Amino acid sequence: MARTRAFLNFLLFLGVSLLPIYVYGSGNLQPTHAILLVFAFSVILRHGFTPQRWNVTFIVLTFYCFLIEAAYVSGGAHPYSLLHPLYLFFNLMLSYAVWKYCSLNGDRALASGLVIAAILGLLTVGIFGVELIDNRQGIRETGGFNNPNQLGYFAVCLLSLAYLLRVRGTYSQWTTYGLYVAAVFLAIASLSKAAIIAVLVVLFLVSNPRLTREFILPWLIG
Repeated sequence: MARTRAFLNFLLFLGVSLLPIYVYGSGNLQPTHAILLVFAFSVILRHGFTPQRWNVTFIVLTFYCFLIEAAYVSGGAHPYSLLHPLYLFFNLMLSYAVWKYCSLNGDRALASGLVIAAILGLLTVGIFGVELIDNRQGIRETGGFNNPNQLGYFAVCLLSLAYLLRVRGTYSQWTTYGLYVAAVFLAIASLSKAAIIAVLVVLFLVSNPRLTREFILPWLIG
């Protein structure tokens, strides 16, 4: 059991650490996805799948997406469309596996991997250069991703998870602040308006401890 837990810890840590590194083109399975896929199915095979309100809602959404895409395919659309519900199914399995595993074994593997991911995200922005979009948008950072929007999305996820793990008591105050700064920098570097707005919303929650204590905290850990 100890070896299995150590192996799963390693998979979760490595999968999260490699989130900013895209080796193949968009739409393809990246190394981080393959590692997290093995992690997710290993956890589910070991602990089973317990229905919760949030994952049942996720299942309904996935099934609805499958019905819509199947209807389009039957009407002549390319079968590639069926990858969309498959992508949702992957995210359902991964979300549940991370939630289940961290509930049973703590957040350390996830938290450590997120710190490495933030460092790699910053390094790739500095090393891999920029992408010239057009004259109106100018130069937008891509980092180790394939496009700037992926970088912006990573920044939002980084900030949100840092906030969650701070609320759960996993991160120290200074580690959390460092991750906040990294997330804000990456969001701004991506020039993604959606990412910047989302980051500002989370920062608003962070700067209002009463709101966090009375409303957000019970929802996150209750």
